[in-house]
Amino acid sequence: MCILGNLGRDPEIMYTQANVPVATLSVATTESWKDKDSGEWQEKTEWHRVKAWRHLAERAEKYFRKGKQVYIDGSLETRKYTDKEGVERWTTEIVARQAFTTGRDEEKGKPAGVDKDTGHFQPPAPPEDDDDDDSLPFEQGAGDTPPVSTLPPGAGHTPAPITHKGMDVDKMNEEELKTFASFLKPDMGPSQKTWLAEAFRENNLSGVRHMLKKIWLRVAEEGE
Repeated sequence: MCILGNLGRDPEIMYTQANVPVATLSVATTESWKDKDSGEWQEKTEWHRVKAWRHLAERAEKYFRKGKQVYIDGSLETRKYTDKEGVERWTTEIVARQAFTTGRDEEKGKPAGVDKDTGHFQPPAPPEDDDDDDSLPFEQGAGDTPPVSTLPPGAGHTPAPITHKGMDVDKMNEEELKTFASFLKPDMGPSQKTWLAEAFRENNLSGVRHMLKKIWLRVAEEGE
């Protein structure tokens, strides 16, 4: 899965017993949609826990800072752990395959989630839960490999490809993506239009595909 969002805090860097670095990221993503009744644009922010290993952790420690916009490509991992009180719990996080900043932050571009008066990124506070780093198990056997997924039944299915006019969005070239983006333009919020324009200029086609698929799925759900 891919997400594009802003860091709610600086990365937390830890090391396994084998001295392998791993970064924990808290990323806020914001969805925009137009209310059918009022015609006003609405926003909803969700928080994602991300783990980045080895060179990605080193990159995060060096370049990632609170408020910066980041692009994450990874897989969902659900695992069981025992908290400080001895209670078994489940936690779900994204294990990153790719992680990089987009060059935008609270001072540049004003992405969704930015305070309209101050211009600073102000997402809602991360939810309080029991998944604190101190209570999660950190030893990974030999310590040199990411944790293996422990998924609940039925959670490991492969999603069907997202298509438009018989074309797989993941296989569209740049011109086909631009045509698809023009088709979806009436259903985009202002921040989405701005971000897509910048992504095309920077040739960030993987990010473009992710954004267009997200919008297309929302349009399809609203039409049902």
